[in-house]
Amino acid sequence: MFFGCKNSVTPMHYDPDLRYLLHTVFHGKKRVVLFANEESRNLYKHPFNSRSYVDVDHPDFDKFPRLKNVTGYQEILHPGETLFIPSGYWHYMVYEEAGFAVCTRRSHLTLARRLHGYVNMLVLFPIDKVMNNLFPAHWFRWKERRALAR
Repeated sequence: MFFGCKNSVTPMHYDPDLRYLLHTVFHGKKRVVLFANEESRNLYKHPFNSRSYVDVDHPDFDKFPRLKNVTGYQEILHPGETLFIPSGYWHYMVYEEAGFAVCTRRSHLTLARRLHGYVNMLVLFPIDKVMNNLFPAHWFRWKERRALAR
C-alpha cells in the first residue's frame, strides 16, 4: 500500500524482481509515466540497481541528451482505476492529489526472467547496498559516470 500527499513523487525505477504489477488507486489522483525496459540505456540506468535519476517533469537534455529519443506513456489514474504495468517497465509516479493506492504483484514469468529477477535481488542489490554503506559518495559518482557513459 502506498500513501502520498499532493505532489509527492516516486522517482523513476522498475521493480527489480521483474514482477507484473497491478496498481490500483483508492483515493486521490495519481499520474503515472511508463517506459519499456528497452529504454534503460536512454533513461541512464544506474548499474547494480533499477534506478534512473532523470527528472521526467524537468528533463535536463544537456546532461541526458538521449532522453530526446525516449518514448513513454502517461496516464492519470482516478479512484477505482487499475493500471497494468508489464514486467520490467520503468515507472515514475506523482500524486496529483493526496491519496493512497495498492499494488499487487504477479510472478507469471519465464524461467529466464525469474532468474534475472533473482540475480537482481540476491546478487546485484546486496552489492549495491554494501557499497552505498561503505563508500556512499564515491559509489554514487561511479554509478552516475557509468550511466552517462553507456
